[in-house]
Amino acid sequence: MKTKEFLISFSLFLGVAFLFFNPFFFKGYLPFPGDLLVGHYAPWNSSSYLGFAPGGVPHKAQGIDVVRMLFPWKHFSTQMFKNEQISLWNPYNFSGNPHLANFQTGVFYPLSFIFLILPFNSAWTVFIILQPLLACIFTYLFLRKIKLSWQAAFLASLAFAYCLYLTV
Repeated sequence: MKTKEFLISFSLFLGVAFLFFNPFFFKGYLPFPGDLLVGHYAPWNSSSYLGFAPGGVPHKAQGIDVVRMLFPWKHFSTQMFKNEQISLWNPYNFSGNPHLANFQTGVFYPLSFIFLILPFNSAWTVFIILQPLLACIFTYLFLRKIKLSWQAAFLASLAFAYCLYLTV
């Protein structure tokens, strides 16, 4: 693989990530579907919100996982590590719940180290933006290794990194 084509592809990956996540760069938003909170709880789910008609507030079955589980779990894990403890048990879910044994908490996920370095909201933004970017880069490297053309590897990398499974 040529260095020039990799640098071009990498630059394009950065550009696509910048376009995909532009509200978080320009407006200072947090990549968090907080608007879904009003779609699930009364009385807000029956009133008008952000220009939506009454009863027409955002509602997605999958999106609420980030609000109810992933974001709070990541915050809990981070606080436990900062207090030099391992989060074996989460007392805040139901009447208590195994935290470390639940693979969805991502306690030892490699990118979780970002949360120990940066403030939580900044770390969350970097964490969310870095995942599709790394998916692009490593998919591209893999596809070039198995001898696909750089154009095919580039398009396949974008298709994988920004598919609904990874972005919702």
